[in-house]
Amino acid sequence: PGGVSAEYRFPHDENPLEFKSLIALPDGSYYFLDPANAYRLAGKALERNILATDSMRDRYLKKRDKLTEAFVAARLREIFPDAEIHQNYYIERGQLEKDILVRHGDTVVLVECKNSRVRAFAGGGDDLLKYDNDFEKSVQYAYDQALDVKGRVSSCDETVFFDEKGREAFRLR
Repeated sequence: PGGVSAEYRFPHDENPLEFKSLIALPDGSYYFLDPANAYRLAGKALERNILATDSMRDRYLKKRDKLTEAFVAARLREIFPDAEIHQNYYIERGQLEKDILVRHGDTVVLVECKNSRVRAFAGGGDDLLKYDNDFEKSVQYAYDQALDVKGRVSSCDETVFFDEKGREAFRLR
């Protein structure tokens, strides 16, 4: 019972210490929070600043997506050493790029890589909207992309896939 002041912080609020490794103390000395996490904090702070700058955001996200796709493709090659693995393909010229298609015998595995973070639902109405929006832009979008490829392959005897320049990359029967 009672009121809560405006300065009150909830457990699911952003923690300002999550972006700091050194804290200035009132006596002029510094406290090193966790030296082992310094590299992670520096990367997190840098990424936060890049994402806040419109001119750098798109370039950064595109590069990050390509690196993630390359990492996932390399892991898939370890899992499926004898499979055909096709990266960055299109089901139509000029359409949205698809990430990875693995063909292992008669089995096709479709992989869509997303770097979007789905924030945890913390209980508030605003949190539910953020969670729903995050899910829609990451998990649901990836599922819809893979479903688009599945529909194309299922509806044709032979499906032609293209590279980013619109040239034929591979075929799937």
